[in-house]
Amino acid sequence: MYDERKETFSFRSFFLTLLLLVLFILLMLFLFPTRWEFKKSCNGTKSVVDDKTIQVIYDEIYTNNINRMKEAARGYYTADKLPKNVNGTSKLTLGEMYDKHLILKVKDKNGKECDKNKSYAEVTKYSDGYKLKVNLSCGTQDNYIVVNLSDYSTCASNTCNTQTNNKTTNTSKDNTTTNTTTKTNTTTKTNTTTTTNTTTNTKVAVTGITASKTAITLKVGESEKINVTVLPSNASNTNTVWSNSNNAVVTLNNRVVVAKAAGTSTITVKTADGGKTVTIKVTVISDKKQETNTNTNTNTNTNTGTKTNTNTNTNTNTGTTTNTTPTTTYKCKYVDGKYYDSTGKVVTKDAYNKSCNVVINYEYKLTVPAKTTYSSWSSWQTTAVSKTSTREVETKTETVKVTTIEKRTVIEKVTEPYTYTETVKEPQTKDVIVGYENVYEQREVQVGTVDVVRTGKSSVPPHDCCNKTYRNIQHDGKGTYTWEEVTKEPVYKIVNVVVGTKPIYKTVTEMVEKQVTKTGTRTVDKPKTVEVPVETTKKVTYYRYRTVTTTPAQTYTKWSTNKNDTTLLNQGYKLTGVTK
Repeated sequence: MYDERKETFSFRSFFLTLLLLVLFILLMLFLFPTRWEFKKSCNGTKSVVDDKTIQVIYDEIYTNNINRMKEAARGYYTADKLPKNVNGTSKLTLGEMYDKHLILKVKDKNGKECDKNKSYAEVTKYSDGYKLKVNLSCGTQDNYIVVNLSDYSTCASNTCNTQTNNKTTNTSKDNTTTNTTTKTNTTTKTNTTTTTNTTTNTKVAVTGITASKTAITLKVGESEKINVTVLPSNASNTNTVWSNSNNAVVTLNNRVVVAKAAGTSTITVKTADGGKTVTIKVTVISDKKQETNTNTNTNTNTNTGTKTNTNTNTNTNTGTTTNTTPTTTYKCKYVDGKYYDSTGKVVTKDAYNKSCNVVINYEYKLTVPAKTTYSSWSSWQTTAVSKTSTREVETKTETVKVTTIEKRTVIEKVTEPYTYTETVKEPQTKDVIVGYENVYEQREVQVGTVDVVRTGKSSVPPHDCCNKTYRNIQHDGKGTYTWEEVTKEPVYKIVNVVVGTKPIYKTVTEMVEKQVTKTGTRTVDKPKTVEVPVETTKKVTYYRYRTVTTTPAQTYTKWSTNKNDTTLLNQGYKLTGVTK
């Protein structure tokens, strides 16, 4: 009905398959030469894209990424975001740069994004300025750069543009322009313009500021110059910032206060270094008379040409009395660059001094040169003393005998009690298993079957089923079947069945080892520390010192109304030519 074929191994098919596989490999090698074959075909010459060139490209990618982070950080850290205190820091992670849209995605050589948390830019404030550290972590590359930021200490707004050229820094803000070279020229503009030129080798902090006057009273139209002094006189930064609390009452220009209207104003002068302040209260009073009668004022301004300006001011009092408001007259005042004498006329300075009985003070200065004094030498001592700018030190070395106590260790024999453990054997009885015996259980077990026969009738012939068989089936021709039903029923027997075993015990006596603790005495070697005097020599260095006091050169200033004050001249003072 079917064919059965026997499977056999075919060497021919195997070799044919192997040959096709080898031809396929050779074809692939021909179409896609290996790197070794590529280098070999170049006759040993270096590949255009070798390992070193690839590494250079990777390094350029990393350098470009870290420079992008640096520029993004420089653009973000304006003056208001920089740390305020020395050693203070401000950190900006790469992830935060993404959130603030400061930089596009930074990816490594494999196109994967760099670590957003380990990559960061951090600004630290030092006493001499700010430093920016940029750290970039990309895959296996993790490095950082540190660059110096410009001095933003004078920037108060959000714009601090810095340009460095030939050691010159220009920093601009709202009302302040600072140019810094080897010498520092600082121009500060508020309502007052102050120019200060300072040459500094070492930084000297500002300790205070004083003003020539702390209260001024002026009439409308009058002016007065305010002089301030920054302490100490050799402070490194003497720049000041001036402010006026009420521009409607007075104006402030180049330290000159000009009264505009009746009222009060406070002039505040603040040092750029240290924030020291001094205030000058200015009170302006009116010099005009007012009539209680009805006063009609008419101002007519007529311009007749480019350079002709005619102003007519007519004041009319409608009443019994007619008064004309007089023009303000200055007496013994210096207003708008003019000197007014006691009669109100504009005169020369000498005439002004003579008419107004101005007392001229002449400046005398005495310069005392620096002086160095020495104290007496101290007694010789073994305590080391270091040399300083205010102390001279001498040393000498001597060899002296010194007795020292050395601690040495010796061995001595000592008898001491001790406890030890000894092993002994003692008899002990116990039950041991010498064998096993079966455990039986009575169970009903089927040993065979027996046939049980019964007769019956049915209208259909029976069939064998369910452990039942039928025999002697007969049909009477009228639709009735007679038959014998044979059923096999099991025959059971009670038997003993082994369900397990149990041990057989025997009592035996055996010797058992036991640990017993005992006490005794023994002699042992014990180390002991003893003190032994030892005499040696050593070199001892002795020190002595004296104090050096250097009084710096000082300049004393005195003022005198006498242009030839012999008392001051005899004391060594010299006339400087400065007057006030």
